[in-house]
Amino acid sequence: MMSKNPDASTAFFNPEVDNGQAHLDYLIGNGDGAREWPQQHVVAGPRVITTDDPFSRHGLGLALEAGTTGNEPGAALGKPGPHSEGQARVMQAVIATLDQGAKQRPGALRLSRPRGGGQHDPPGR
Repeated sequence: MMSKNPDASTAFFNPEVDNGQAHLDYLIGNGDGAREWPQQHVVAGPRVITTDDPFSRHGLGLALEAGTTGNEPGAALGKPGPHSEGQARVMQAVIATLDQGAKQRPGALRLSRPRGGGQHDPPGR
């Protein structure tokens, strides 16, 4: 329910606040120490196909959207910015954490991050 409180979400994921980067590393990171998310296993003849559960990170995506935009998920998107320093730090940390060894962005984070990212102007604009 952190997505219903954007300020709490920003504080929870802010890498400059106690454990903020650790929360990101655990929830969206890869490798040792990262959370193991539920997967689906489908039998296809003699093979078993394993994929990420498409709903497993849905709440996380909503919380990240709230933490990067300062708005509840699904709120009408207005003109980009201005954002607090904390929201900008969360956005930068999310991108950096996803880029560290990720083969692809988890499906449940694909919609939320563009909504959050679309709210942030590139530097100099």
